[in-house]
This record gives sequence, C-alpha cells and structure tokens, in this order.
Amino acid sequence: MRIKVSGDIISKTDQSKTNYNHGIYSMFIAKLDEPLSSNIHNQNSKEYRLFTFSNVYIKDDKFHLYISGADYIILNFINNIEKNNIVRIEDMVLVIKKIVPCKELIKKDRYLLKGRIIATEVIDGKKKLLTENRDINEKLKKVSEGKLKVSNINGNIEFDVLKKTLKTSRYKAGIHIKSYDVLLLVSGDYEAIKYIYDVGIGENTSTGHGLMWEV
Repeated sequence: MRIKVSGDIISKTDQSKTNYNHGIYSMFIAKLDEPLSSNIHNQNSKEYRLFTFSNVYIKDDKFHLYISGADYIILNFINNIEKNNIVRIEDMVLVIKKIVPCKELIKKDRYLLKGRIIATEVIDGKKKLLTENRDINEKLKKVSEGKLKVSNINGNIEFDVLKKTLKTSRYKAGIHIKSYDVLLLVSGDYEAIKYIYDVGIGENTSTGHGLMWEV
C-alpha cells in the first residue's frame, strides 16, 4: 500500500535544511503500535524492513511526502495518525491533514521503473555498492525473494538495470549513504511485483531508498 501524506507546517526552525530521511524514519516508527514499532526497529536485517518513503516536499507552509509498505504497517500508521495528527520530523512540527492512497500498478507483462536503490556486497567486512549491472540485477532479485518469503507470497520477479547514476546523500549527521539512481525493467508475476513495488526495491529501504515510480 502506498499513500500520499500532506498537510501544514506549524514550525520549521532550520530554513536551509532539505533532507529529512532519518527524521521521517523516526517519525514513522514512533507512530506505530508496540510491539510492531520495536520489532521493526530492532531487526537485525535492514533488508527486510517492509516499507520505504520519499523525502518531504515543501512549498511555503505546506508539505507532502509518500510512504509505501506492507498493508499491515501502513494501516497501523494511518490508524494512529487519525488519533493524533501532529508529528515532528527533526526541526519541523507538522499537522497531517490528508492521507490519500496512491494508484496500484496495473497488471501487465513488464514495468519500467525509476528511483534510487541500494545493492551491495561485503568486501573485507565492509558493504560496498555493486558495480556491474548483472550483479545488481541478481542482488535485487535475491533481496526481493527474501521479502516475498517472509511475507508468504509466491511468485517470480526479474530485474534489468537499463541505466544507473551513482549518488551520495546525507542520512543524518556524520552518515552519508551511497546509492544509484536507476531506470529498471521489472518483469515476472504480477502479485510479486506489486508487493515488492510497495515495500521497496533493494536493500535498506527504511533509509528512504527503493521507492520506485512507473515511467
């Protein structure tokens, strides 16, 4: 399930700040019930945190962002926003006035998607971005299969990186994350593709990576 969250900015103390990925994660986790919140936050493998999100888009005193994930996680978030719609994302205090479901993918043979993904390998104990498209395709498939398995969803999914550009983004103070802006061709079984599209493609989706949009 994918939703657009929008509303008003009550206050913003740092006018120069534009990247809020860590703050969005913290806000989202704080708005989930226990033990769901703790179970997600304390997971050993960030690969299988079944949600992702966009940055916050700001215009004047209005904001919007997109959050996408497994239905039970998103519905839990919506339920708690309905109880209290004031949230803090780092230096901003926001009032959420509207939550609108986004359109689902229409069933077809293949999809052209764009967005930012992480696909890594471990070298000398450190994670490094994969560089070859073939290896990235295989890693995306492996991670997706893991997410499908833990969610009891059957189906095949295949990836083909058509274009990629290396990016580095600030996650929080002292931490920057390398990723790729990619154009992906995705094929396979519709239910599998639709689910992975919702929960996020690739690794570390809870850092705001893996949110893809159909071209």
